[in-house]
Amino acid sequence: MILIVGSTGLLGSAVTKKLAAAGQPVTGLVRDAGTDKAKALQAAGAKLVTGDLKDRSSLERALAGVDTVICTASSTLSRREGDSLDTVDNQGVQTLIDVAERKAQLAAVELARVEAEGVVAPASRSRRRAAPMSRD
Repeated sequence: MILIVGSTGLLGSAVTKKLAAAGQPVTGLVRDAGTDKAKALQAAGAKLVTGDLKDRSSLERALAGVDTVICTASSTLSRREGDSLDTVDNQGVQTLIDVAERKAQLAAVELARVEAEGVVAPASRSRRRAAPMSRD
């Protein structure tokens, strides 16, 4: 099973829908399964699991049965109370890496950083720490 973290975002939703259309077993991590964006993923064939990068226990539940994680989450465009580059992009992604490595069941942890210019830069699985992001 593939888990997409950031599945309701611009990049994450496209990846989730493409994988579902290709018949891949894919689950989107969403904060609210009742949103139009989440319902569109479900209509495309993805399963949904509710969680948040700022909530370790929700990530532990979301990773059950998962062998690959693709993370496109970023607080840059979509912010809720308590969301920031530090709490989501740095600490949240690091928590995701920590939980995934502790579960030791994943074939890969793929992290994609979407920069302001729209460039996607995959991060190496061997990196144990999420690289801090800045607005500079």
